[in-house]
Amino acid sequence: MSFFNGNDLDSKRSIWVSWNKVLSSNEKRGLGVSSLFALNRALMFKLVWQFFNQRDSLWVRVIHAIHGVDGRVGRAENIGYTLIWCDIIKEMDRLASHGIDLISMMHKKIGNELNTSFWEDRWREEQRLKEAFPRIYTLEVNKHISVAFKFEQTSLSSSLRRMPRSGIESEQWDHLLDSLEGVMLNPSEYRWSWDLNGSGEFSVASARRYIDNNRLPDISSKTRWI
Repeated sequence: MSFFNGNDLDSKRSIWVSWNKVLSSNEKRGLGVSSLFALNRALMFKLVWQFFNQRDSLWVRVIHAIHGVDGRVGRAENIGYTLIWCDIIKEMDRLASHGIDLISMMHKKIGNELNTSFWEDRWREEQRLKEAFPRIYTLEVNKHISVAFKFEQTSLSSSLRRMPRSGIESEQWDHLLDSLEGVMLNPSEYRWSWDLNGSGEFSVASARRYIDNNRLPDISSKTRWI
């Protein structure tokens, strides 16, 4: 018995249907079954989400001890040994290289920022501030300064070895100040928010849809599912 009939409702002739049509979402005129590829990667990324949001968990502290506080997320290219965690972050890097950047769907909600690096963590811009403003970063004396300590100083320039000069330094400095205007720290710890859910909470289903929607093609003609 075939589940897929032709576009003509009066036709009983069975036809072959592209598997991509079965996997593609309803918005792309597919059946919306979703792929095991996307499901597996979404489940992998759930561990990455938990890594960032369960900072006091024993397994997270172990990862911190081995790989540093960032767990080498987003910089797995130089890992030469094999561990489950290494395999997961390498796979996330591979997805990102194909335009499926799940990490970019996470954004930090500002808290007291005692443990957030001003320059090296992604907390304000899409990029880390050291990448967005490299000329200002070179002027920073304390490369690992926290957001909280930076804002406690009398001026954001207090920890720079000198004031930015004209040209690109001045432009980047002005842009940095503009991007930080209105930032208010609060007493609670920071948390991460997931952009693909209105609630801000991560779900495997939303990650799976995001992967498939960026990986599977649009279906050019509407298929009738009988």
